Amino acid sequence: MEIIENLEQIIALKKVGEISFIRSSFYDQRFASPDKKIAIAGFVRLVLALKKEKPSNFTILKNDTSLLVTFDFNEKCLVNLAFSSWQEVTTPVLKIEIVGENGMIQYDTQADNAYAGTPYVSSVSFDAAKPLTAELEEYIASFVEKVDEAKEMEVIIG
Repeated sequence: MEIIENLEQIIALKKVGEISFIRSSFYDQRFASPDKKIAIAGFVRLVLALKKEKPSNFTILKNDTSLLVTFDFNEKCLVNLAFSSWQEVTTPVLKIEIVGENGMIQYDTQADNAYAGTPYVSSVSFDAAKPLTAELEEYIASFVEKVDEAKEMEVIIG
């Protein structure tokens, strides 16, 4: 995913320090399509690429059109990922906030400037990014299956 490399570069350049909070909201018809698993895996991959480790626990809550995932990395970093297939969305909406000990980075495809210095406009690509460790890739696959198996409005804690 191109945005991962952009975020890694911006985080290094801006020297935000150790990441303590990540929030992402993604509204797109792909969430209601067969590409849903690819979309979810792409965002989990983004988080794991930034943190370089598996979360210590998670929660999953979903209904027909939405999914909320939270991760906790040993109480040092909280992550909130929201996905939705709102019917009126014609262009993907992607918002990301990354908070570190020394600052914050925001990205929003609806904003004119999104974040400065990148060619990333509004299309969202789920192409493979730099490979993660085999252990993290296995975690992503296992987690996406847990999301898929969750029943509507069932809260899964792991």
